[in-house]
Amino acid sequence: MHIILKCIYIRIICIYPTPTITHQSKRNIFSKLRNLTLHNEVTVYNCLHKNLKKMKKLIIILLTLLTIGISVEAQFSHLNDIELKSTQDYHEFAEQVLDCSHYILMTPYSKKDKDRTAATKFIVRWMKGSPSLDFEVSETIKVLTEEKEELIGIYISCYAKQLLEDDENSLSKTELESEALKLFASYCNNPNNKIKPTKELKKLNS
Repeated sequence: MHIILKCIYIRIICIYPTPTITHQSKRNIFSKLRNLTLHNEVTVYNCLHKNLKKMKKLIIILLTLLTIGISVEAQFSHLNDIELKSTQDYHEFAEQVLDCSHYILMTPYSKKDKDRTAATKFIVRWMKGSPSLDFEVSETIKVLTEEKEELIGIYISCYAKQLLEDDENSLSKTELESEALKLFASYCNNPNNKIKPTKELKKLNS
């Protein structure tokens, strides 16, 4: 039950523009959801109930679609059509990149999830193309991931999340990499996320 509610809520927040929910509120909600275990149904309920008034209409729409058998996906495919050229473009879509990283890190890995693939590609494109960033995948990460595309995509999502949540730019590049690596290892070594970690990644949690 908790997994269904968790995924529904994540999709609602990531799909629809919600001006009443601030950047900080989103961060708090995702932080609570990220710490859920198989026995945290009460926590899920409390998290949903607290924000129910703001999301009531969207939840009703979503549940209606589910009851008539329509499959609702996160709809990140439109990101493939977004052009990132100017510095302003990158600044404008920073919030969308953060939403994408939340979606990726809060849901299990699946090759069949087209929206996950689109979200990952958008993050990678944003990270590698931003004129204000000096980002590259280090040799350490290449070794840890064995240069597997799906693992590198998750790591970059972790890095983007840490970068964009550092509002005061207080973290150095080394510190960002360290925090991203912790998040990356935690995600990959969680069997619920259905991603196979490499031998080197397993060692990080041993």
